[in-house]
Amino acid sequence: MDTAALITRGTVWLALLCYGAMVILQLRDSAHAEIRARRIWTLGCILFLAHVAAAFHFYHDWSHAVAAEDTWRQTLNQVGVNFGGGIYFNYVFAAVWLGDCIVWWLRGENFRARNPKWSVVLHLFFVFMIFNSTVIFGRGMAKPTGAVLCFALLFCQWRSHHRRE
Repeated sequence: MDTAALITRGTVWLALLCYGAMVILQLRDSAHAEIRARRIWTLGCILFLAHVAAAFHFYHDWSHAVAAEDTWRQTLNQVGVNFGGGIYFNYVFAAVWLGDCIVWWLRGENFRARNPKWSVVLHLFFVFMIFNSTVIFGRGMAKPTGAVLCFALLFCQWRSHHRRE
């Protein structure tokens, strides 16, 4: 694997590991776990933004048009659908993660507990994006790894939701 692929793929997988670690930490019911979860969540966001920057730098020549065309081509080849809006889902994903980090830091440690509906919507969107990027568009081991990750994330969210009730 060349350096560009290592950096681009490595940053996104590390971001996903941070996401998974945050979900697991949120299963614990302590202020210390909440603080660590928020820090790990923020690190994951930074790593994801680094992934986006690496993809634009190494593969898209910092061009939205090139990135949009590449996303459209992948959608057509993988799914057989002529849809050019996939790039915007990626932009929304980055904006939502960044925005959620900012709000979590501004609103304090109990932000998630005070906003359980937001948390459910957020995690469903994240699992949707992870499933598409790994299982649908991924290659090789990304497909089964992504499927297991999505299942584990949904299970943890289900368990966390039922514990609160």
